[in-house]
Amino acid sequence: MDLWGPARTKSYGGASYLYTITDDATRYSWVFALERKSDTFGVFKDFIASVERISGFQIKSIRSDRGGVLFKKF
Repeated sequence: MDLWGPARTKSYGGASYLYTITDDATRYSWVFALERKSDTFGVFKDFIASVERISGFQIKSIRSDRGGVLFKKF
């Protein structure tokens, strides 16, 4: 999970933030455009409910960088 923003320029829909969720197993990613940073938790709750309903499985763990930045050396 990662939350990016605020952007200097808003999108056509008024979004200033981008919220990204990536599945570690499949590397599939979902990107959500948000107007306010405070919208993140609501989007997260809706995402979890949707994934659990579609897959039929419960999400047991979530990994985050705790708001820090992860750097990789190449």
